[in-house]
Amino acid sequence: MEYALAMRNCGICSASVSDEANLCTKCADALSKPPGFCAEQLLSTALKPTEAALVDCWGRVHFLEEMTPIGRRPVARGTAILEASVSRNHAEISRDESGTWILRDTGSSNGTKLGDKVLTEPTPLTDACMLTFGGVGLYFLPDVSGLISNQVVASTVTVRPEDLQLTTPEDEPVLPEEATFAGFPKIETQMFRSSAGGSGLLDMNGIRVQLTSSQFELVELLVAQMRADAGLPIEVRGFVPSATLVSSVTWDSPYPTDNHLKQLIRRVRKMLESAELGNLIESRRGFGYRLRCLPIEVAES
Repeated sequence: MEYALAMRNCGICSASVSDEANLCTKCADALSKPPGFCAEQLLSTALKPTEAALVDCWGRVHFLEEMTPIGRRPVARGTAILEASVSRNHAEISRDESGTWILRDTGSSNGTKLGDKVLTEPTPLTDACMLTFGGVGLYFLPDVSGLISNQVVASTVTVRPEDLQLTTPEDEPVLPEEATFAGFPKIETQMFRSSAGGSGLLDMNGIRVQLTSSQFELVELLVAQMRADAGLPIEVRGFVPSATLVSSVTWDSPYPTDNHLKQLIRRVRKMLESAELGNLIESRRGFGYRLRCLPIEVAES
């Protein structure tokens, strides 16, 4: 006996698709995607999601809040596109008092498009319209209740015993205390970028450390990820993949590698240790790097 494959409709053109898909092949292929761009380079976090969302070329749903920033820099709330053509603060999507969704370019280097039109001013969005940030395309849908919500749910993360083995570069041995995850200290953390751009100051519990541009960007990414992962178990919270760090930090070399990242990590570790803040950067095979502390916001007086 033969069974018919369960079918549903593409969220953009309503063509028939398999029961596990949100987009048909034609609509997925119509979205711009740089060579080598992969799903892991597109991340999103919505703490108060609305019914609206962006849909990527893999058919994944990225929910929008009332105001959602979009850019290359991972943030606690928003959509991060970790690709060189996307600016750190590229664009934002917000809903106005009338309920209309508005797209704004926030001074990006490579522009934001609505369909084939380059945005020069805030522009209303329509159902199933195509948005392009730099070289990365996404669809906008004001209501995705009919789609499969296929984002990874943080609470479903499973940690296997073999994943808990910590690793550091060969010349940086694992310290005995790094085999446990209990007692991560809470440290009041602020970051101040120089008014001229580039370098900046890291303030942790009142101890200030001067950082170069690349060092500042590295620590900023680690702080943002630890804060964004507040709902995750401490065993997996706050890790940023090496590939994400390599693609997001500004380097002197036109072709940065993992070795450039290891050297940068080593320098930042030594600076933090010299400031008597301790070894605050941890690495783990398959996960990446994270802070070994909980960087809390400084309470306003």
